[in-house]
Amino acid sequence: ILGTLLFIGVLVWMEMGVAIYLLAAIIALLCCVVPLFRNSREMLKLYDELKENNDDEEDNERGGKTMMNVWERVIISEPKPWLCYACVAFEIAFFFIWPFISMLVQKNYPIAGVFFVLGFFNFLWRYFDASSVLSKYGTISDAAELFHEESDGVTHARRYRFSQIVGGIINNTGRRVWTWIFVFVFLVVWFMMSASQTQSETATITAEQRGPRPPILLLNDFYYPGANTLAYPTCKLTKGFELPIVSGQSAKNVSSDLGDYAFLSAMAYEKESINQYTLQKWFGGGVIDEVDYVNKWREESGTQSNPVYFKLFSAPEVDTAIVSVRGSETMFDWLSNLHLWFASGVAQTVKWLTPFGWIWTPIIPDLLEVVNGVVESQKLKEQGYYVVTSQFVNAVRAGYGGANYTNVFITGASLGGGVAMISGAQTRTPTISISGPGPILPRKIFHPPLTVESIDSNVYNFIPERDYIARLGGRPMFYQNAMCIASNNNLFGCHSMWRSFCEINYRCGSNGRPVACRCVERFGYPKPIQNGTRTFEEACAAANETWYDMFPDVPN
Repeated sequence: ILGTLLFIGVLVWMEMGVAIYLLAAIIALLCCVVPLFRNSREMLKLYDELKENNDDEEDNERGGKTMMNVWERVIISEPKPWLCYACVAFEIAFFFIWPFISMLVQKNYPIAGVFFVLGFFNFLWRYFDASSVLSKYGTISDAAELFHEESDGVTHARRYRFSQIVGGIINNTGRRVWTWIFVFVFLVVWFMMSASQTQSETATITAEQRGPRPPILLLNDFYYPGANTLAYPTCKLTKGFELPIVSGQSAKNVSSDLGDYAFLSAMAYEKESINQYTLQKWFGGGVIDEVDYVNKWREESGTQSNPVYFKLFSAPEVDTAIVSVRGSETMFDWLSNLHLWFASGVAQTVKWLTPFGWIWTPIIPDLLEVVNGVVESQKLKEQGYYVVTSQFVNAVRAGYGGANYTNVFITGASLGGGVAMISGAQTRTPTISISGPGPILPRKIFHPPLTVESIDSNVYNFIPERDYIARLGGRPMFYQNAMCIASNNNLFGCHSMWRSFCEINYRCGSNGRPVACRCVERFGYPKPIQNGTRTFEEACAAANETWYDMFPDVPN
């Protein structure tokens, strides 16, 4: 019944409709009632047969016959000894010896030590415990010879009880669960370690090397006036975040729209040719995608092999630069996510599931530091994404390449937002993150470590509701909780940089910037207000045609 209710609850969460809910309930009812009816029918038939044969006086004097329902486990086939030994040898060789030697060869001694200890105890647990012994003598038929019915008076009840105990040991659910947890954690650690060793042979995947992305259709003859609510107090960023570009004109010390940073965080994913077009449409000119500048620095600094990818957008007229860090696109990006925030996520989950779990919050950073110090190799420390981005930000602020930027900012979305916040705190550079996992809890695992003061003084995070990724690692002091109009059954729908961009563009108002067709067509926001003679559909169709004329390799 509980399973049926849970299944129907999932269907309700997925908004499947009343007809589906009723159909699921009927099917579940039939699955429960039909076997019950069939068993009752067989039981009644057996009872009738016993009743017919129970009329003799001798049986009546003894109280009649008794029916008992007994289960037993039967070993249908048994492998030969040589096969058992071969399986054990295979498991030990390929799942213990080979990974352990590989770790030693790669000089990853901390993980090798942890793996050896866990593997040794798992070996004892697997091959020298009660279940291994009882698996051979665990059925009633095999165990019957252990009892002498004449002397011990073994009854069906005792045999049934013995079978239940043996079956519970052999098929222990907790053992299977913890075994799979160990396998999962080991695979995560193994892939992280392997990635750290292969990064030196793997070049960064640039925007030009990736496949084409959906078109970015921007309209200048439509606008959003902004919602007539308090959303959001941080639409205008002033102190520390002034972006001195307004409609392509130089303007010192003016407030900057939050949407500008959200837009630039998305542009980290695009090619230089596309950015030339989109930056012109958004800012009206004056902002450049400095691809050659970044490539030159990475070549001279020897960081080309690190998979992290970022761009530098500059406004030379006003000596301003914005470093935009790309989020998760490749396998290495996802491994970096696990490396930086997996332990924090586990700690937060345990805290949320434990009564009064908040009391552990002050010591979580220290626990993460201890765990990270044990399992993280020196190679992995050197190949962290934030190591390269922090070096680059420091180089830009120091005037690398003769470009003396007065104002330097950092932005990014998702993984890019998390890395941006780390580098912003390390270099004390104003940072705007969109849906980035936070650096508060894991602040002591970075090199150099972060302080709460450096985080709270330099970073800001935009966090939509139901964005579970952005809640990893803890929130900085300055953050903006935001609404999300994605459906409730869209588990990760709120973790989208373009949805966040559209949310900011709609709630805060376009403020002289273009509006994007995808906000209406893909994310379901209301149509913007017309500021010309074309309808919204006509304008998007024309922009779409222009886009494919300029970029024919983008999929339609």
